[in-house]
Amino acid sequence: MTDKKASTNHPIYELLAERWSPYAFAEQSVEEADLCALFEAAHWACSSYNEQPWRYIVATKEDPEQFQQLLSCLNKGNQVWARNAPVLALGVVSLKFTRNGKDNRAAVHDLGLAAGNLVLEATARGLFVHEMIGILPDRAREAQLASLQFR
Repeated sequence: MTDKKASTNHPIYELLAERWSPYAFAEQSVEEADLCALFEAAHWACSSYNEQPWRYIVATKEDPEQFQQLLSCLNKGNQVWARNAPVLALGVVSLKFTRNGKDNRAAVHDLGLAAGNLVLEATARGLFVHEMIGILPDRAREAQLASLQFR
């Protein structure tokens, strides 16, 4: 873990207080078993009608071409620090229910719950996650991301 801990107004679960979002990352890869556990934790997030409308597109430094492809979907400011992260993941949601094609107004909320589970699992494993909004959605749609891993 880290010595960095949130100064909370009320006692909370220690793991939550230990979570933080760094802009600097160590030059070490993340074990496949750890990655699988992070996305398994995301998988178990509650969602409207158990729809689980999210997917993650994932690239690691072990595949520089895929990593660069996903990195190119971030705005320039985020690329500066994110290029040093060992893993990049882009969370995407379906805004329609698969069961009936109607609008899923909870989809983005449900992705947030999945991300919360992922971050908590990462913290429990001594890993750190920095979530960001600085992405280029049109670039992500145009990029050939289908070749990247979906989790």
